[in-house]
Amino acid sequence: MLILSCITKFHAFQVAEQLQKNNQLERFYTTYAAQKNPFWKAFLKRLDDEEISPDRLRTNIPLAIAKKTFPGPNWYWNRLFDQWVAHNLGGENFDVFMGWSGMSMLALQTAKKLGKKTILVRSSAHIAVQNRILQEEYQQFGQAFSIPEKEIQTELQEYEVADYIEVPSTFAYNSFVAQGIHPGKLLRHPLGVSLERFTPSGPIECSSEKTIQVIYLGNLSLQKGVQYLFMAARQFALNNRIFQFHFIGQLMPEIKTWLDQNGLPENCQLHGFIPQQQLNLLLRPGAIGVVPTLHDGFSQAIPQMLACHMPVIATPNSIAPDVIIDGENGFIVTARSPEAIVEKLQQLKDDPDLFIRMSHRARASVLNELSWEHYGQRLSAFVRGIA
Repeated sequence: MLILSCITKFHAFQVAEQLQKNNQLERFYTTYAAQKNPFWKAFLKRLDDEEISPDRLRTNIPLAIAKKTFPGPNWYWNRLFDQWVAHNLGGENFDVFMGWSGMSMLALQTAKKLGKKTILVRSSAHIAVQNRILQEEYQQFGQAFSIPEKEIQTELQEYEVADYIEVPSTFAYNSFVAQGIHPGKLLRHPLGVSLERFTPSGPIECSSEKTIQVIYLGNLSLQKGVQYLFMAARQFALNNRIFQFHFIGQLMPEIKTWLDQNGLPENCQLHGFIPQQQLNLLLRPGAIGVVPTLHDGFSQAIPQMLACHMPVIATPNSIAPDVIIDGENGFIVTARSPEAIVEKLQQLKDDPDLFIRMSHRARASVLNELSWEHYGQRLSAFVRGIA
């Protein structure tokens, strides 16, 4: 049986749900089980619709309220959460501890003292690689960036202490190997997509005479490379009938600054954050997904859009090389290249037959391995093997 620990949402609730389905979840430590806490639910906008038994949950509501009321450095709140989890582990009956990076150092050490196996979840590339990529990108746009040293040192210690490190893609896996982490310590477990929620909402239609909708999904940040999609969109701005670009996600300060300086192209629309339960209104056949990220351990937007019969144009700094076959269900393009995005968009616009073939193949590419059920089966089988 496994103890799961994560201070924020990430994909922890989906993991907990799948572990419970496979009879491997002993307890889930969090601050965010809003659906199971009516009082705290009033303070949150998001929905938690994963099915997790209340008796499997341990929620630290006072910490959640303090964190929301007094925003501060993540490492501070993560440390308090870690102390709380570690303090409680001695009274639990479990075989494996699994916690998210940056918030699990003390719990990892406690679990190992108790003779338990430990798994660290790192949803991104190695933190040193992440820091380097983002420092380079922010500097290019005249902005400063650095992951706090306390966060870096905590994660590096966690990498050493944990028995295993779970990463979600070959991109993330390779970043750890390049930093000297032994491959035998790494678990490459791709995350899942809800095939029930992300499902085609209409027939696949494409015509060179119609305006094509281009969808970006995720935080609008320099890390996600959204600035390069804005640059690509501007090259089509003189003819708004070719493409319309839709940006779904929270606008981060550095991109607001960039837009203030460069302007929003007329063929672009900012939708802000949209709950996953409503994304099918925009993710639909006949649209193209673009994920221009510079650093993403996985990028859930990719399988979500593929599941909706959308060809996806994405960089290799994500799950893209693991799920996109170039020219079959999408395209892999060089990061930091608006020209490459423009080229592939134009190719799909000029060749409706190719667009339709890619759209048909898109959903098929996630059916066999990238559902949450597949993830749960892989992780549960591994847990049983080491328990």
